[in-house]
Amino acid sequence: MNWRASLLGAAAAFAAFFAGVATVEAQTPGQSAGRLSNERTAAPARPLELVEKSGEIVFSVYSDFRPFSYRDEAGEPAGIDVDIAKAIAGEMGLTPKILIRQAGEKVDDDFRINLWKGDLEKVVADVMMHAPFDQALQVRNDLIVLCCIYYEEKLGVLVDSEKIESMANFARFTRRPIAVEVDTVSDFFLTGAFQGQLNPSIRRGRSFEQAADYLAAGEADALMGPVTQLEHAAGRIERDTHILFPAMPGIVRSKWPLGLAVKENSRDLVYPLDAAISTLIESGRMTEIFAAYGVEYDIPLR
Repeated sequence: MNWRASLLGAAAAFAAFFAGVATVEAQTPGQSAGRLSNERTAAPARPLELVEKSGEIVFSVYSDFRPFSYRDEAGEPAGIDVDIAKAIAGEMGLTPKILIRQAGEKVDDDFRINLWKGDLEKVVADVMMHAPFDQALQVRNDLIVLCCIYYEEKLGVLVDSEKIESMANFARFTRRPIAVEVDTVSDFFLTGAFQGQLNPSIRRGRSFEQAADYLAAGEADALMGPVTQLEHAAGRIERDTHILFPAMPGIVRSKWPLGLAVKENSRDLVYPLDAAISTLIESGRMTEIFAAYGVEYDIPLR
């Protein structure tokens, strides 16, 4: 999502991720020179034993990414992913520490900065939240481990109920305005749909919140984006709205699982992390966390 200026938020990161899925090259078995070089510059591992001895577990979340992660009015970390991280730490008997980081140009950059190399001060997290769970992504990032699916995100369209009741496709938007966050998967789809015929109707916001303002002000009939953000936005729009799922031919991916990522040589963290996620789902705590932000939680396939 430039694919990841901080204003665009982490959602934009998926555009580069999806592009990477389409072009990933097969890798030969064994340890490449590139991997050896990366390992020499990598931050030290913090496997489960060291994490437990410290009494603290460090999570990284994206900045400016409502409702998943952002700073509240007091400047404190807030959002769905922040609350999940705190709940995971509680299940593990540890104190959570939250790092809020801007999204990079690619998800791969986020793994490097958040997990195995660090920022300019070499600060890394033990766990990265909101990691797209995908085999191709794992193959090209062998210094991290993807794990612990906790949610499945999908694309949809939030519509003004007075103007749109149902729709099978996006043809109506050759004549009527639709809003979207710029440089996101949704923006790329709308730009190319119907051979570019929707372009004059697209109202682009520099952030998702700005795009939602077009719908709230009646300047757009609909808003396309991830359902989590749509549901959260619907709570502040003073008009009747509902979410539709029209056909999206040609889109690389309209839904994707989200999980955690840890450093490869700290992979023994996976087991207690996954156990904590399972407990949060089974107890209903995960549903409560999402509901606090106006989002309905559907249990993902795990």
